[in-house]
Amino acid sequence: MKNVAKILIVTLMFLLTVSGVYFTEQRVSAQAQLKNIQVLKDVPADQIPATMSFIAGSLGVTCGHCHTVPAFDKDDKPAKLRAREMMLMMRKINADNFKGATVVNCSTCHQGRTQPRTTAPLPHVDLTKAETAAAPGPLPTADEVLAKYTQALGGKDKLDKLTTLVMKAGPNPPQTIYRKAPNKLLIEQGNSRQAYNGTIVWRGNQQGAQEVRSAQDVNGARRDALFNRNIALKEQFATMEVKGREQIGDKEVYVVEGTFADTALEKTLFNIKRERLYFDTKSGLLIRRLLEYETPLGRLPEQTDFDDYRAVEGVMVPFTIVTLRPPFTRIMKFSEITVNAPLDDAKFEMPKSPGP
Repeated sequence: MKNVAKILIVTLMFLLTVSGVYFTEQRVSAQAQLKNIQVLKDVPADQIPATMSFIAGSLGVTCGHCHTVPAFDKDDKPAKLRAREMMLMMRKINADNFKGATVVNCSTCHQGRTQPRTTAPLPHVDLTKAETAAAPGPLPTADEVLAKYTQALGGKDKLDKLTTLVMKAGPNPPQTIYRKAPNKLLIEQGNSRQAYNGTIVWRGNQQGAQEVRSAQDVNGARRDALFNRNIALKEQFATMEVKGREQIGDKEVYVVEGTFADTALEKTLFNIKRERLYFDTKSGLLIRRLLEYETPLGRLPEQTDFDDYRAVEGVMVPFTIVTLRPPFTRIMKFSEITVNAPLDDAKFEMPKSPGP
């Protein structure tokens, strides 16, 4: 059981740091900070988690395919040695043909499989669509799409009065998420707790708590804790433009592309330049956010889907949130959501460690 718990902790830490593609004035190389780095020596250490995630997602595997978890530095799996050979091959192809630009990468050939595809794909034919579709009407402006979204959520007056959210999921394991405007977040899962109080990140359990100082976790928490992140969308972008219509499942959606301002967390911390948002053309609700992190091997997508919207005190809230970031999938199905419940600021503060 101890080994299983250790694996789960390491995997959780990897998930929490995978968004660490951020930029600082002084960056430590992977070779200087990590053990047994053979190919990615000059890559900044803070980019290694996202780079590994990109490789795993490209092959449709998890960490254990190449690594012995939690002893990631060991070389006892043939797949790890093969991965090094493939990275060197990729570098040579790009150097010889594309002046060193990362044009060819793991995903180019693997496309989510451990073995590269060698058979040409069949064309997709959708027999459910009519042979002649009606010409679509003119596209709305981004402001019109956002105005409809605000109204669909319950209207500006109700949204302006939102101060807290308590979201319960489970039961295996039971989890409760507490949010308080403008930027406080607490996640309780079993006996474990993790929080951002607006200034620091801390993690703890019944035995005590400690501050988390890694830049990856702090920067990620700063973004994830923003109370209005999925409500006040216009404030997050320098410009927004409707790019067209697409189909997601049985829903027709408007695709709105937002370009981040230079001061946005996504750009300053993760070098993400833009994000795409997908709104149901009928209901007006946001059903998807999609952005891409830059890694040394290629772009790593992160997709968040919102589903099962229900009215809570007159405000529409998604009761299902699915986040996809290769190679991981996180599905949150909430059984109960409460808005504007009283939450004292002290709830988000790191508890004092018990005395001797």
